[in-house]
Amino acid sequence: FRATCRTVDSYEKGSPTGAKAEDSQPDALVYAVCFLSGCQRVLLFSNDVNLSCSARLATLFERIDYEFKVSLMSIGLSLVDNKQSREVAYISLRSPGVQWYETRKSGLLKPMKKGLSDSLEIIHNRYMQQVELKKNPQPRILERANDTEIEIDFSQQPFRLRKPKDCHVERQLDPALQFSFKSSPHNMTLAAKLARLQIDSMLPAGMYQIFFYQVPPPKSVAVDQVPKAFIDASIVIRRLENDVLQVQYCKVLVQEMEIKLDQVFLNGLLDMISVLVTPSVQETRQNFLTDCDFVEASLVSEQLANLSDSGKKHFIDQLHLSPIKINLSFSLSSADGNSNPFVSLAIATVLGSVARCSDVLFQLSCLHRENTAYSTAQLMAEVKRHYIRQFAGQLYKVFLSIDLIGNPLSVIGGLRSGAQDFFYEPIAGAIQ
Repeated sequence: FRATCRTVDSYEKGSPTGAKAEDSQPDALVYAVCFLSGCQRVLLFSNDVNLSCSARLATLFERIDYEFKVSLMSIGLSLVDNKQSREVAYISLRSPGVQWYETRKSGLLKPMKKGLSDSLEIIHNRYMQQVELKKNPQPRILERANDTEIEIDFSQQPFRLRKPKDCHVERQLDPALQFSFKSSPHNMTLAAKLARLQIDSMLPAGMYQIFFYQVPPPKSVAVDQVPKAFIDASIVIRRLENDVLQVQYCKVLVQEMEIKLDQVFLNGLLDMISVLVTPSVQETRQNFLTDCDFVEASLVSEQLANLSDSGKKHFIDQLHLSPIKINLSFSLSSADGNSNPFVSLAIATVLGSVARCSDVLFQLSCLHRENTAYSTAQLMAEVKRHYIRQFAGQLYKVFLSIDLIGNPLSVIGGLRSGAQDFFYEPIAGAIQ
């Protein structure tokens, strides 16, 4: 008895993966399927192709029970200190603007590169202005922009792009926030996208007017790149028996950001938050009793609690958290004279009476895990430990960038090039 073994994927493509028999006609075909059943991985061998395909595709084409989609064009949030009657910060989620998409045969939309998208937008606006002025412009336009010949026909719906490639294109105004969730009996899919986030300081005495914003890529790089959202996340989870989850795909991409902090803005935030988090007498007493119980508890009970919490593990096929690139600037010298005493003491103890640094670059490497199993507590601890270790390993940049000691960071910047082996530019990341 001689057999040729095929996987279901190779059967669908029509090419066997096993070794060919000496004869042109094999005696039998055996199909192999690998899948999870609860906490066990099952390897199924069968000569029935229908059974093998059913086992492989059983949960891929399930009917969706419910689906949620949320899309917001822009959001503005003001943080106001009611005690002092002043606005401290303004948080804005903004739309990235108009984006041109290529329409695929499957109906999906593929974003076009920024250079071509901007050129099409200029041509479209010029054409619409001529239509409004009733000049009867030709719907088929041939122009040259950025050393590229562009030909587009506005008479067809959707618009037909002839050059530089022949395809249908659509023009859309992307929202600031997109969120979608799908659920079926065995699968869950979540996708979230945050286009632009900016936090402005509304305190006039502060040195920096913008506290947080996304750093745009260089123009030479942005022209040949598809515009990226500030935060892009995609998660695919499969439910198994006994409430066990299989994370088939989880990827989060965060773009480069800039943080500019001064003591005026920091004091304003602390004054506003202190009103919200000040505990009452009853809460203070309850917290004290809780701390006493925690101190008197034995270490054995704590270890047993940790073991019970880590008992149920979930399978992770692919987990990827992108690198985080932060440009940090701070000036911790108060200009309004109303500095927080606690903050001033901490700054004076650690950094001195006057401290200021500019454009300190933090590069936190990515976190990538494949084909492993974690409980929820273990996964959170792993993520926390990874980023704390990365951040602590680069704190030397803050102290070496202080103007008081002459900013020697540029002198020794090349000594830690080996720490960037697992770091890549966030603009180069991709989400499926």
